[in-house]
Formats: sequence, C-alpha cells, structure tokens
Amino acid sequence: MKSLREIPSVHRILKHPDIQMASQKLDQKQVVGVIRSVLDKVREQVYTQSNSIILKEIHHEILQQLSSLESSSVRRVINATGVLIHTNLGRAPLSKKALVRVIDIACGYSTLEFNLEKGVRGDRNDVVESLLCLLTGAEATCVVNNNAAALFLCLNSLAFQKEVLVSRSELVEIGSSFRLPDIMEKSGALLREIGTTNKTKISDYEKALDKNTSLILKVHKSNFDIVGFTEEASLEDLSSLVHRRKKILLFDAGSGLLKPWPGLSGEPVISECIKVGVDLVTFSGDKLLGGPQSGLIVGKKKWISLIKQNPLYRALRMDKLVLATLEETLRHYFLDHPEEEVPFLKLYATSQEVLKVRAEKIKQALEEKFPLNSIYIEESVSKIGGGAFPRLEIPTIVLSFELTKEQLLLFEKNLRCPSLSCLPVIGRVQKNRLIVDLRTVFEEELPMLQVALIQSIQ
Repeated sequence: MKSLREIPSVHRILKHPDIQMASQKLDQKQVVGVIRSVLDKVREQVYTQSNSIILKEIHHEILQQLSSLESSSVRRVINATGVLIHTNLGRAPLSKKALVRVIDIACGYSTLEFNLEKGVRGDRNDVVESLLCLLTGAEATCVVNNNAAALFLCLNSLAFQKEVLVSRSELVEIGSSFRLPDIMEKSGALLREIGTTNKTKISDYEKALDKNTSLILKVHKSNFDIVGFTEEASLEDLSSLVHRRKKILLFDAGSGLLKPWPGLSGEPVISECIKVGVDLVTFSGDKLLGGPQSGLIVGKKKWISLIKQNPLYRALRMDKLVLATLEETLRHYFLDHPEEEVPFLKLYATSQEVLKVRAEKIKQALEEKFPLNSIYIEESVSKIGGGAFPRLEIPTIVLSFELTKEQLLLFEKNLRCPSLSCLPVIGRVQKNRLIVDLRTVFEEELPMLQVALIQSIQ
C-alpha cells in the first residue's frame, strides 16, 4: 500500500499555480472545501483499494470541480439539431417581449396577488385566465407547473377512488419512463381499460359507463401513430355520451396548439376541443404554444372551481416569473401574425430560400479554414419534437461536414464543449457526417455559429 503520507496537504495544493489560477474568482472556503473533499476520496481509495497516489490525477480532479463551481450548470446553446421543440435543450425558447417582462417583474415587487383598483388581495391567475378564456372559448382556466401535473390534479380532484375509463390504445408513456397508468395510480383514480389496442368504439365506452365511473379520459396520441385497421371514438361522440350520462370528459391534448397553422394538421386545436363540448382540456405551455414550462387546464367553470379547491393546487401552482412570461406569450396570439413574436413559430415559418442564403454565407466564410471539399449544403428534414407530429418532416437546409472519423468526433466534441468565449453548438452526427441544421438556428446566432465552427476545427 502506498503511504498516506504521500497525499499532499491542502496548503501545498493551494500553492500550485494551476489551482491558484482556477480559484481566482472563487471564495477561499469553497476552494478549500473542494480540495478536502477530493483528498478524502483519495484516502478512502488508498485504504480500500490500495490505489497508487498520482499527483496529476488529484490536481486534475480538483481543477474539474473548481471549473464546475465557476460555470453555470444551465448554459445557453445553439440548437443545430433540427428539432424545434427539443426537450433536452429546454423546449420552446421565449419571446424577447416575454423576457423583458420577466426582468421587469423579477427585479422588484409586483402585483402577483394584489388588486390595485380595489386595494385588496387578488388572484395570481386573473390575467392569464382572462387571456386563455378569450383564446380558447373556455369558461375558466387553471395553470400549474407542467401538463403531467395538470392531468394529475384533474384526476385527483374529480376521480379520487373512482373509475376512469381509458382506451387501451391511449395508455401512453409520456417520456423518461413516465407512464399514464403510473400518474393515475398516484392520483388515486382507478384505471379501467376499455377497447383494444387498435380499436376502441363509442359502444365500448357506453357499455363500460356505470355508477362507479367518474369520468372518461381521452389522451391524444401525440408522440406515436397507430395506422391500419383502427378506430377511435371522436371527441364529439364522447362529449354527447358523457353529457347524456352526466359524467365528465377530460381530454389530454398534450402539445397545446392554440391556432391552426399551415402544415400543422392532425394536432387538436384547443378552441375546437372546447367548441365540441369537452369539459376539461389539459396541455403544455412550453411546446406548440411557445411559452414557459407550464400545464394549462381549460374548460367548464364548475369543474375548474373544484380543482382550485384541491389543496394540491397550491403545491403545483406557478410563480410570478412563469406567469409573467406565459401572460406575455398569450398576448402574442391576439396579433395578426403571432409568428413574428413567438420564436418557435418564427423558426418553423422560415423559408427554404432564406435558410439556403444563410448556409451559403457561412460556407463561404468557412472554406478557407476547413479541409478541401469537406463542407456541403444539402436539403434535409427537421422535426417538431416535444412529442408532437411524430411523422411530420419539415424541409430544411443543412451544412454537412464530411471528415475522417477521428476529425469528426473531435469536431463534434469541440462544438459541444467549446472555450468560454463560444456558445456550445449541438448538431447531429448522421452517416459519418456532422449535420448543422439551420432550421433551428436563430438569425442573430449565425455569427456565433460561424465563430464556433471555425474555432472547433482548429
């Protein structure tokens, strides 16, 4: 066993030039704490595994931990993947007006729960509720921290220890192994499966409805398709059924499309769901809506009032910053051209011609730096992402980099982990090429993208 005496002291490590440089902007107590933590692990390894003591490795581990303290864990990146609503990259970007609004609210006090006209306590949801009712035609609304929470709150409030009818074809997995039956179980609702994987008829719902049934839950299959010999009950038929039998129809619409857009067909429009008589609709705020992470519940005032009385509503409600950004995002939808303000819609609506001009400009600037005949401008397809429109392919223009395997891997890593002066660029490796999809790169990011590409190949 190596002697524990060979482990350097905290004082000795503090004197090392690399450690001193890395800790210039950090508090001394933080630095000492990191060093002691690393040294404790080294001692434990010597005791239990008889590991050799390598001073360089100790310094490297300390430097890595000091670097992580100095840099933010959540950094802005350039999304060059071609996935517009990228869950791992924060889903929908917020509009500039929403950002201005949140800064204004965050740096001081606000009327979150104060009515200026009456001089009394107010409701934090009043403005957002008013906007949502106007946009969707709903009688009332409720906002919580994501769509899973919205669905959970509806089930817990209206179907606790009661049966909920769900088609077998709609028992979906939302993502990260987060499954609808699990949410229902935790909510206290009793799942009753009806129909088959490929066919669930309105008659299946009629036969299953009884005195133990609280509501019918219909789930939009946003992240997959079932094709072929299939059938499902429409919202109109289900609405007619539940109202005849005095039950509730809850529809998880998923991605939250507020208005019809060219090319985006097949996703339920929230106002149309309300129009056909659905009692409650839940959807996300940070997907097709283009706002902050949130779960929105819209529908009949009778049921929304019961939901708001649930003690869990307070645990799941939104803070002032999210409400401010959501409110500003909703205001964009009263404009004739919301795509001019909502970043997701702006990216989606950018023409092929514009993308091609941008690609040619970047390619021209890069050609002197890159190996000869290694950069190509190609047509490709982007995806919506976020569990919406799984089969939709959006035409796009990409920069394709053809390099040796070693060069390609290094290039991709350098783009992803650049120096602090550059934004990380997240592209995609496809058929031995690195693809930079300009569909998801904002116009103002193009100069930064160009710099990052040049620096990453060197």
